[in-house]
Amino acid sequence: MPSEMRYENCVCVDASLVVKWLVSEPDSAQALDVLEEWMRREVKMIAPPLIDYEVGSVLRKLSARGRIDVDEARQRLHIFESLHIGHVHPPFLLRRAWEMAVRHGLHTIYDASYAALSELTGTRLYTCDQALISALNWPSDMAVNPLGTA
Repeated sequence: MPSEMRYENCVCVDASLVVKWLVSEPDSAQALDVLEEWMRREVKMIAPPLIDYEVGSVLRKLSARGRIDVDEARQRLHIFESLHIGHVHPPFLLRRAWEMAVRHGLHTIYDASYAALSELTGTRLYTCDQALISALNWPSDMAVNPLGTA
């Protein structure tokens, strides 16, 4: 496994936060403030590769339901790609995600994969998924809702 030094000044982000940067939601302005602060401080962002498909699926679903135009969704997908969130897939990520899902009663491997990546890289997990934070029951400095919403 790569040295932990590689993950200094780095955070693990999940799709629940990233989507707020791309789609207008009640707390999107606050989420964008977090992104701007990270950019100012040159914080690197990582996620498991599945984030591309989760974010893409949300954008596609919104366009299919008529909430945003297909071209607008495509443009937001390009914005997402420009964020340069590093795709990290350490050895045993799937196995660790499975173990975490079973132990914490998570219904999907998707959510557990962000937690597993955070654990394997020693980075904080930033998510707006309060149910995930509650299920993990990690110390508050390791699984963080940057918007502070319940």
